[in-house]
Amino acid sequence: LLKYAGGFPGETEEEFEKSKAFIDKVDFYETHIFKYSRRHGTKAASMDGQLTEAAKAQRSDRMLELHEIRAREYEEAMIGKKMELLLEEEIEIDGRPWYVGHSREYVRAVISKTDAHRVNDLVTVKAVAFVRDHILETKEV
Repeated sequence: LLKYAGGFPGETEEEFEKSKAFIDKVDFYETHIFKYSRRHGTKAASMDGQLTEAAKAQRSDRMLELHEIRAREYEEAMIGKKMELLLEEEIEIDGRPWYVGHSREYVRAVISKTDAHRVNDLVTVKAVAFVRDHILETKEV
């Protein structure tokens, strides 16, 4: 997980592009993107080179777009693979009951709700498709 605060005072377009290229090269699965927010009383609040909200939003949007691409690629690479899924809660998607949880790789996934399992079970599954964005459907193996 990488955290990136875009639009810190004085951040140039070149510095932003270097940060973006680094994130692209390292190929993080998850990147926490947020805009720098000026806080009264901090040293940064009085620094020269404060970026406009529009500039911060534009940079944030570009980083979020890269994050979405990288996350989707990583999740797609999990399809067809076996993984352990920790069942964390029961949910309903389009009227269908599921257990949802996370794998050791921190991928969010679901398995059909049955009486064979319950919350906090660790189940070996195979990812088969996407049930929603960033949620893989799995089958027990």
